[in-house]
Amino acid sequence: MKSKIIPVREGERLSLSIARFGKNMDPIMFYKGFVIFLQSLGNKSVDIGQLIKIKITKVQPKYAIAELISKNNDKASNVHIANKELSK
Repeated sequence: MKSKIIPVREGERLSLSIARFGKNMDPIMFYKGFVIFLQSLGNKSVDIGQLIKIKITKVQPKYAIAELISKNNDKASNVHIANKELSK
């Protein structure tokens, strides 16, 4: 069985939009078909389609966990937007 390539690494910063919410209302994003869960929102909220900047904090074979860096109040026109060229 061919192993799936993981398109993200720990510490990487991305700009993605929220695709949907999971069972526990954790925001879910996708990057190149790979699932990314957003955690540690605290008292902040995000909406489906909202463009946010994240930092990958943990990578597993089937998903990654990210923390919010900043959010944009605009909604992305495409749920699968990603920009790896963010300044660190």
